Amino acid sequence: MGTSPLSPSSGNTVLDIVNINLYWGNSRLPMNYFAWSDFSARLRFWQNYIGQPLAFSVYGQSTIYIGPVPDQIYQVEIDCVLLPNALNLSTPTINDAINEPYSAAVPFYSAYLAKFYEQSFGESEIFKQEYLKQINSIINSVYTRRLPSVYSSPY
Repeated sequence: MGTSPLSPSSGNTVLDIVNINLYWGNSRLPMNYFAWSDFSARLRFWQNYIGQPLAFSVYGQSTIYIGPVPDQIYQVEIDCVLLPNALNLSTPTINDAINEPYSAAVPFYSAYLAKFYEQSFGESEIFKQEYLKQINSIINSVYTRRLPSVYSSPY
């Protein structure tokens, strides 16, 4: 289906989507989460598949897909993990392609490459080790879970 940038009106950055509820009449229907490969295989196989959305998937860092393609306009409630705004507003806002906290490791990898191509192999190894520590720390800090649906569904 379509895409949506993950930036709420509050200015915070969305790190991950935990759950999406679809409002239908007086009901709040939780949508199932599928990993991208499952979502693509189950809900994107037929291009004309439209109806009440049943599931969602997160693709990359800033795109969500819902499926099937909505047959009408629906309201949704999105439960998400946010990164707070920076406390220091004296620095200009930069729109990077790599969102925080993932960008914290980039300088270490850049320094590693610079030292490696300079043939300062000992110093490059120090930056590489620091980069690997940063990556492990980031992966451990952003691990989120998906809530399985308690309702049975063929999807």
